[in-house]
Amino acid sequence: MTKLDRYVLAEAGKPLLLALVVVLAALLMERLLRILDLVANQGGPLLLALRLIASLVPHYLGLALPAAFFLAVFLVISKFAQHSELDAIQGAGVSLARLLRPLIVLGALLAVASLLLYGYIQPHARYASKVIQYVIANSAWDTMLQEGVFIEEGGKLTLLAEDIDQADGTLGGVFVNRELGGGRSLATTARTAELLRSPDGRRVLLRLHDGVQISAGPEIDDVGVMSFGSFDVDVALDGEIPPFRARGRGERELTLVELWHRRGDAGTLGPAIRAELHARLARALSLALLPFVAAPFGVAAKRTRQTAGLTVAAMVLLLYDHALLFGASLAELERIPAPLGSWVPFAAFATLGAVLFRRVLRRPDNNPVDAVLDALEATARTLARLRRSPTA
Repeated sequence: MTKLDRYVLAEAGKPLLLALVVVLAALLMERLLRILDLVANQGGPLLLALRLIASLVPHYLGLALPAAFFLAVFLVISKFAQHSELDAIQGAGVSLARLLRPLIVLGALLAVASLLLYGYIQPHARYASKVIQYVIANSAWDTMLQEGVFIEEGGKLTLLAEDIDQADGTLGGVFVNRELGGGRSLATTARTAELLRSPDGRRVLLRLHDGVQISAGPEIDDVGVMSFGSFDVDVALDGEIPPFRARGRGERELTLVELWHRRGDAGTLGPAIRAELHARLARALSLALLPFVAAPFGVAAKRTRQTAGLTVAAMVLLLYDHALLFGASLAELERIPAPLGSWVPFAAFATLGAVLFRRVLRRPDNNPVDAVLDALEATARTLARLRRSPTA
């Protein structure tokens, strides 16, 4: 790797990482509020909320990575163009293609990483998020308790709370009796207590304060008394949540290998599987095309038109993303074959990148993007004059 390659990668790495962080934070913020609201309403532990947020990161990373890489390439090339570095580099005999070589290699590496992300990490993370949501939704264990009402679980546990503070869930005047089998039992009373979830979120703990525990056995002399300040009792109260379904009910939970093996499935899920398979492959490989599309827009932004160039480039990228979504939807509905739904937009995007990049390499002063930005600027000036002109 030459010094020029390291310089280009260093300049691209800063906006790439910054854009990833900003986009991920923006995408996760709205979901974070919904998750915290769900946990607050269902009574689940905060640890599960954090695990749920972590399971959503691969999904949002898949959305943020193409946009961040496209932005990084655009900003690097536009910076070189604005500061005349691009002219100096080309004057030294280094072509734009040579300048972009490390970014093209980076795009290819990101495409491989995206295959792993879209093909393997996201399906497992998506399933994990559904498991955690299922656990949270089934964690409303505190609603079982009522003041002065005995609760029995399997004939082995009896629980009574004389008072329940609805504000913080504190129990008062607590009595717990547990049958241990073989004629042995434990009777516990406490002045106050609170119900807590275990760290794994699957069991209920009763934390007793200022109480007495009496153990009794089959013999009349088998009696013990213990006083305590704080004591944890593992109770059931249906706290063991039934296991969640197995992974693979929907096509989005299947890995690339599983999608490939099931691409011939019939029935309602078959078209969705085939559409998902081609859509994931097309999205992953699209990262290798981004430098060829972003670079011409960056070159055109050298005349203090970075905002306009970035806006048009973002519209092109957004249009391509919606074309992939639309094609996958048509393929899922069996309106078109699954390969057409993904690879036609991919081919159109690749053709756009090839045409723009070839024109910039051959005639840098005749960039097609320049004509688009010139037309937009002319339209904006015309509209501004119309707004300033007096009306009759």
